Amino acid sequence: MRKLINKEFEFLSKMTTKEYLLYRKWEEIHNTKWSGGELDRMAQIKKSVWIPKNTDDYLDLNPMLITVDENDKSQVETWLLLRKLVSRMPWNQNVGRIQRHFVVDRKTRRYLGVISLASDFMALTPRDEWIGWSTKTRQESKGKLCFTAMASSLVPTQPFGYLYTGGKLITYLACSDVACRRWNKKYSEQHLMGITTTSLYGAGGPKNQGTQYSGMKYWKSMKKSTTGQISLEPSQKTMTMLVTWMKDKHPNDYKNIYGATGPSGHVATRPKGRLLARAYTILGVRPPIAFQPRGVYFCRLYKGTREFLSHSLADNFTMPLEPLFDNRLQTLVDLWKTKHASKRAAKVLDVPPQAFYDDFLKLTWRETKEKYKDDI
Repeated sequence: MRKLINKEFEFLSKMTTKEYLLYRKWEEIHNTKWSGGELDRMAQIKKSVWIPKNTDDYLDLNPMLITVDENDKSQVETWLLLRKLVSRMPWNQNVGRIQRHFVVDRKTRRYLGVISLASDFMALTPRDEWIGWSTKTRQESKGKLCFTAMASSLVPTQPFGYLYTGGKLITYLACSDVACRRWNKKYSEQHLMGITTTSLYGAGGPKNQGTQYSGMKYWKSMKKSTTGQISLEPSQKTMTMLVTWMKDKHPNDYKNIYGATGPSGHVATRPKGRLLARAYTILGVRPPIAFQPRGVYFCRLYKGTREFLSHSLADNFTMPLEPLFDNRLQTLVDLWKTKHASKRAAKVLDVPPQAFYDDFLKLTWRETKEKYKDDI
């Protein structure tokens, strides 16, 4: 096991940040054993993505949110397939709260993107410093972290994202009255006060070209990025072998990791990371470190959000707070059309091919690198 992991680390450590992410996405698609039904659904989803015919087609869009029923297996599987096939970032779902949405055009019922809101980062230095949390005060804030959420997926379909800054629309809709109202209905004792998200390539984006969140109203960019120091993880195949090895050779450690509970009695989050850390210690290996800083953004939903979260408001404070902005869905759609989409559409002369990662099914890693060499 030690030799296998060290060999894999040697392979991964030679990749750039963008190449590493592409490899993870290729691995996610290529190494999954897709059923015939899933392959058929892939093809159907691809046909159901919104594709413009004329430059100003965005003006006719009437976006709406369809919230996934987590008890509906078909809806969940469709959302997961669409998310995996249109996002460069591999999908990882942590333990905790989650609510997912499709973004579709009301008229054509074609996909414009996906949204997922989930339990917020336990610790995120740029956000915490802006709110006024230290490690101690965050822990003593009587569960104030439960009043925020993380936008873990804000992904437009293509070429909608490229042609019309579709990612900005998806981001606006994540803080819309529809998304917030449905979250508050599901988690009624944890009224949503603000939303955190991070950029994929850092505060300045690839080649310092900005990020999806640049120039957006209501989403505040933190002055600092994340430190960006992350340990590279083994491939899915090696990870499966490592989990089995830990379960067989170190059953007590395995049980403690996957059966551990936090202070509230809930199952502890991030078991994968804790298992890797323990396995590395046992094996005496050190994973390579990649430097992948990300920009941090926060959307305040109310004028008193920061004061409420920082604990400077009285404990007996009750809703309602005064909204920070008009977050009605149609208002945000109109804002996107006039502030972002119109400017982008006027500059776009070419229509790129539809970006859909189903081609990874048939490509080797070497073929994938060659096809997407301009992206890495």
